[in-house]
Amino acid sequence: MAVAALEYVGAASALMLPTDDLREAARAVESDITRQVQQNPQVAQVVEQLEQNFDQYATKQQRSLLVHSDDAVPDAEELGLPLSSTCALSRATVSSGARGRHRRNLGQ
Repeated sequence: MAVAALEYVGAASALMLPTDDLREAARAVESDITRQVQQNPQVAQVVEQLEQNFDQYATKQQRSLLVHSDDAVPDAEELGLPLSSTCALSRATVSSGARGRHRRNLGQ
């Protein structure tokens, strides 16, 4: 899912973003999870029950990650807005933390 999101953002912003390492890591994690679930019958039973509940109660729209013909596709600006907000918040947090450390170093 992260690979698809990264590719979608890359396509929307006309950037070629590297996804090979992310794909490889996702395959490794999926393989590890599958192995662990298979090794523990109780976990396998819980996962199976969760999948059955999802299949039973999820709507058709919740099951699909695809954009439907009547859905509005966000443009690059709409996709980038949450990212830029997060980056701005992160910069503000880091900046205020640096000021606090600077004040402590000055004995204030």
